[in-house]
Amino acid sequence: MDHHCIYVNQCIGYGNYRTFFLMLCYFVAGCLFGATMLISPVWECVYRAFEEDGAKAFLSTGILGISSPFVMVKDVFDGQGINTEDMLKGMFLLLFVVALVLANFLLWHIRWCILKNLTTLEAMSFLGNASISGINPFDQGSWRLNAQQVFGPPIYALFPIFVTPPPPFLPEVRFRKKCI
Repeated sequence: MDHHCIYVNQCIGYGNYRTFFLMLCYFVAGCLFGATMLISPVWECVYRAFEEDGAKAFLSTGILGISSPFVMVKDVFDGQGINTEDMLKGMFLLLFVVALVLANFLLWHIRWCILKNLTTLEAMSFLGNASISGINPFDQGSWRLNAQQVFGPPIYALFPIFVTPPPPFLPEVRFRKKCI
C-alpha cells in the first residue's frame, strides 16, 4: 500500500496506481478542455466591459470583472437570478485554477513517483529528510522501465482499460552465509 486517498476513498498501491494516475491526467485534460471552450465567450464579455467602462470595470469588481459573491446572492434573493456573464467568468476561473493545481500534482507524481519508481510516501520521505540515502532498490535504472512498471505495455499506457500490472520488480537480495 502506498497511501489512502480521501478523494477516491481507496488505498492507492501497486495494483491501482495506474488508475489513480490516469484519473489525474483526465481531470487535468477535462479542466483544460472546459477552460479552452470558455475562452472565447469570456474574452467577449471582458472586451465588451472594457469598451463600455474602460479600466473602471475591473478596478471596482476585481479579476475578470466578476461580481462579488454577496452581490450574486443579493441578486438571486431579489429575483434577478445570476448574471450569465458572471457565471461564465467564474466557471472559467474555477476550471483554470483547478487545472493548474492538479497539473502541479500530476507533474510531481511523474517526476518523483513514476520516473524514480517510488511510492508517494517514499518520495515524500526522500524530499523531507536529507539524511536518507538516495538509493532506491526498486529503481530499474531507466525511466522507461520504471514507467512500464506502472503503466504496463506502452501501447495501453493512457487508455482507460484495465491492464494487469507486470510482476513487481524485486531487487536481488543476497544473504551472507553464517560462519560457524
